[in-house]
Amino acid sequence: MCGQGKDATTIKLAAGTLPGTPPGHGRAVIFEYDFQGFLRYFELSDLTLDCNREQQPAFQQSLSGYWLEAWGIAAKSAKITNVRALGTWANPGEGFPCRVYHDGSNDPADRIEIVGCENLHPIGYLTAISVFDQSGGAVSGAIRRCLVTDHKDGSAFGAGGWRNFEVTDNVTQNVAIPIVIDTHDYRKVGIYRNRFLNCVAWGVLCNGGGVYEGIRICDNLFDMGPKAGPCVNTGNARVRLVVRRNTVVQIGAAEPIVSQGPHTVAALRGNVIRHRVIRNEGVTE
Repeated sequence: MCGQGKDATTIKLAAGTLPGTPPGHGRAVIFEYDFQGFLRYFELSDLTLDCNREQQPAFQQSLSGYWLEAWGIAAKSAKITNVRALGTWANPGEGFPCRVYHDGSNDPADRIEIVGCENLHPIGYLTAISVFDQSGGAVSGAIRRCLVTDHKDGSAFGAGGWRNFEVTDNVTQNVAIPIVIDTHDYRKVGIYRNRFLNCVAWGVLCNGGGVYEGIRICDNLFDMGPKAGPCVNTGNARVRLVVRRNTVVQIGAAEPIVSQGPHTVAALRGNVIRHRVIRNEGVTE
């Protein structure tokens, strides 16, 4: 499926598509069930998908258990390029409004790439852009040059089962957690050259019961918000990671770059911490 560009082609849910009554508690502009099973390959590019959130009765009434998604694709391999999502929402459960769902296999030829995509001002506890396999499989690929803005209740990128996967050259602004590593295993994941601006909670959160090995976090800018915790929080997760050449900007009290849990093995080198002070006339370094 190919449009003429994010500013030229828009597919928009009609007003009232998500009413406050059954059937169904969610709607998507493009949905995996429209294609009846996992596709071998899917490509989507150059358009805007608008959930028309403000014109949906379930959103207007803040109904619990409802959601709006831009695209949900089930495929072994896929490439999503230059797609903008508007009006995504989940209340209150965890949502994945821009996602590719892998089929549970471990085929090394499978690859999912999301490039140049946007999710602007999502609302609710959700992962704004995601690739995941939650059936015990693994998938390689990348999330590159994407943008997520104004999302203070969830994460920008995540969702599980990554192998030989890169998250590179992305931008987030006013997002609670730019990257969450959670649910099933992650192996050989590179997080490179991203700009994470005003991280509300953490920069990277490692959570859940998976095994997370070969996580490399290098050459990123983490601009931490005034109430943020450590840049990287590993909690009780089993994590092996390398953290190198990152710039971390902190406001107020100093925090460690990595908050290491009891099962964390971390190698840190060449990172720079800059402190900024809030004064009446603004924030200065």
